[in-house]
Amino acid sequence: MTASWLRTSGHLRWLRGEQRRLVSLHHREALRPAGVGFAPIGLDGRGDPDGPRELYLHARVVHCFAIEYMLGLPGADLVAARGIDSLLNHFFDLDRGGFYNRLAPDGSVTDSSKPAYGNAFVLLASSSALIAGLPRAHELFDAANAALADHFWQPGEGASVDAMTSDWQVVEPQYRGQNANMHLAEAYLAAFDATGDTVALSRASSIADRLVHQHAQSMGWRVVEHFDANWCPVPDYNADNPGDQFRPYGTIPGHGMEWARLLLQLSAADPTLDWALPAAEALFNTAVSDGWDPSRPG
Repeated sequence: MTASWLRTSGHLRWLRGEQRRLVSLHHREALRPAGVGFAPIGLDGRGDPDGPRELYLHARVVHCFAIEYMLGLPGADLVAARGIDSLLNHFFDLDRGGFYNRLAPDGSVTDSSKPAYGNAFVLLASSSALIAGLPRAHELFDAANAALADHFWQPGEGASVDAMTSDWQVVEPQYRGQNANMHLAEAYLAAFDATGDTVALSRASSIADRLVHQHAQSMGWRVVEHFDANWCPVPDYNADNPGDQFRPYGTIPGHGMEWARLLLQLSAADPTLDWALPAAEALFNTAVSDGWDPSRPG
């Protein structure tokens, strides 16, 4: 239905135009001299040279422009290479390993915590950079993979803790988060694509099994966002702060759609997971049912 709607309405042409415009905007701003790495882009489409440098945003830019480089965008490799250099030269903790959460424009550390969310995106970025053949991609991949394996990953749980201090203490021992683990599964799938490492595939499968096959299925195919240390759901988490950017209250239909896509990728990588395709369909259908506004389509 969606593809037909796009073809008949002309929205597909509009979306492609918007994609080109956004890539061009980010391309221009990413290479503008503005301190370390990438300045955040404001609502006016201009970079803020005094804005904070966020780990997850830097890694996402590297991932996106590595893909754009493989698709043939001239200069995309320069953007990705700048991001890789920033991650390794400034975000990376040379003494203890892992990547800091936030920097100032001059490269000084303003938040020395090491989030699983951001470090997972570094693994995703480095995997794409490896496939693209970009400089220092192996160095970045090894650093991210080691940090996640040595500190974040909990073998007894088959998943990751949410955040660590700079000296590798768990920030919130009683909390486990869906969002960080979902993106870690995404990163491990990318790592498997880049290297063929079956350990990465096994960890992606383990996260998917816990969060989807076990919990989402038992909740009517709705993604459970927050858990305690024993992986028991905490449904009222952040009820007093429902709009939290990374830990919102309730369930997020968009996360059901994200998981649906990841399960398609997981099923292609490991066809023995006979539950993955039916789960992807169930998650997608439930997310659309919960999230679609029929009065104002969208």
